[in-house]
Amino acid sequence: MVDITKAIEQSGEDNIKIPTRSNYPILKFNGKTSIFSIIKIDEETNEKKVYDIGDSTEVVILKVRRILNYFTKDDSFYTNEHDSRKDIIVLFHKDKTGKRTKLSNGTEEELKKEYPLLKIRQVLYVLAGDNNGEEKIMKFNVKGASLSKLWNYFQEKDSHIFEILTSIKSEEESNDMGSYYVMNFENKEKISEDKLEKVVKDIDTIVNEINEMEKHYAIGNQEAKNLADGGIPKDDIDTQELFPEIEEGEETPPGGYEKTRETLNEEEQEAIKDL
Repeated sequence: MVDITKAIEQSGEDNIKIPTRSNYPILKFNGKTSIFSIIKIDEETNEKKVYDIGDSTEVVILKVRRILNYFTKDDSFYTNEHDSRKDIIVLFHKDKTGKRTKLSNGTEEELKKEYPLLKIRQVLYVLAGDNNGEEKIMKFNVKGASLSKLWNYFQEKDSHIFEILTSIKSEEESNDMGSYYVMNFENKEKISEDKLEKVVKDIDTIVNEINEMEKHYAIGNQEAKNLADGGIPKDDIDTQELFPEIEEGEETPPGGYEKTRETLNEEEQEAIKDL
């Protein structure tokens, strides 16, 4: 039998083949209504279906990632999904026509010097029950005033985050502009050994998919520098496979307040410095 291992690498076919990304449902929280919902996209029709599931939910957190973004009336600014504030990331812009262009690259600190309005959004891969009661891997964005609740929760736990069933409930808060809802995270219980076995496999699946995507797009590592310096044509970018669903959030309280890393004290910032 002919050994084609070397030929596969030399052929260059991996440079044009886009890895298959799982179409994970989206778990979403509405800070105006306090309601959680599950968003599913039909792979054949691309139809979006939304299922409300109430003002609380329970999940197992499998993987923690992050993006930076901000919105104006007509424009969206956002980075690729990544692991740490130390990663080299790429900032993209989408205008009101839907056209996407690449703006810049660098670490979080570097990009914020150029675009100071960028805010962090934690992207959680979670195992949760869907609208049919079946456990599925979902993606869940935590932003705005709920971020400090999540960061505090990470520091309080005495087990690995994936060993815990996390209860998430809506909680009403208010400021001078009015009331709004945020998420509160609590450790409900340690999961069973049988469930932990599934969780470990799910984490491996997620990480392998992320690695394949980042390898293909050279994002999240040193090669991102080359990409940002000319690897992607500025006016011809298909980011559908790169990014989670990024939408203007209803969670920001009246008056535009967002709890961010900069509003934490020094001790709190040190505790979450690698998130």
